[in-house]
Amino acid sequence: MAKSNKTQNPAKALAAGIATAVETKVSEAGGATKKAKKAIKKVAEKLAKRLSKIVQKESAQLAKLTSKAAKKDEKKARKDARKAVKNTVKAEKNASRTKLKKAKEAAPVANVPVLKAVSMPVATTLKPTPAKPKTTPKPKAPAPVSAPKPSPATKPMATEPADTTEKPTV
Repeated sequence: MAKSNKTQNPAKALAAGIATAVETKVSEAGGATKKAKKAIKKVAEKLAKRLSKIVQKESAQLAKLTSKAAKKDEKKARKDARKAVKNTVKAEKNASRTKLKKAKEAAPVANVPVLKAVSMPVATTLKPTPAKPKTTPKPKAPAPVSAPKPSPATKPMATEPADTTEKPTV
């Protein structure tokens, strides 16, 4: 394949620049012969070709990387768009599902009979009833053992007769 003029011109210009720079340095150092000048031009052209190839490679790599990055961004954008669509579909399904669930929960409640409020009578304050007098329990009968004599400091307890007005409970 033949190279285009656009890629050769910058390389030739670079080669000429390199050659003149080297020739000026050689001429300052000493006499430059025609053979040396020819060799310098040849090497400068080779160097220029190599440099142009390297520059082209780098620019191609840079273009490749930027295109890859752009493709990656596009791919990510498409993926995010698909994900957003999928999430909206899921949200709609969930919304309809919860709507149906709420409707089902509300339906049984409607079938339950409603209880009517019954007014309660106003509570009246009750008069306290007189308390029954407490009866003291009768002491157990002492054993047939001889009882000690009561001391003059203690008094014997008086017993109350049992109340006979109470009705027996059935």
